[in-house]
Amino acid sequence: MREPVLYSGDGVTVETRDSRTEYLPDGRFVYVARLRVSGGRLPNKGLGLGMSAEGRWTLRHHRLTERFTGALIRPDGRSSPQLDLLAQAMSDEAAQRKPSQSDVLRLDAKQLVLRDRDTQQTITYVRSE
Repeated sequence: MREPVLYSGDGVTVETRDSRTEYLPDGRFVYVARLRVSGGRLPNKGLGLGMSAEGRWTLRHHRLTERFTGALIRPDGRSSPQLDLLAQAMSDEAAQRKPSQSDVLRLDAKQLVLRDRDTQQTITYVRSE
């Protein structure tokens, strides 16, 4: 994915870096990323988190639907009971979120370009070698 990707809402910003999504032929996907969460009552430098997730995908009529079936988010570096609770809450929320739907704008041997139907954000995935 071309990065960074920023998501904002509820006074919090999540920056995604070093992400990788693998779409498997059997309809599963695997996602890993580094996250930096900032804003709200978080420390000025934000919180660094690692995320791994899996789910199911379908492609129909140029529309990609992705549904997380499980997610694990862990704090980078030193942890605390509060950080562990936050990471667990974020993991639970990610695993329970509604399926996302994206229009496929481009799909070829090198790129997958999607536009999220809810946010209208365009995301470009680049095939790794």
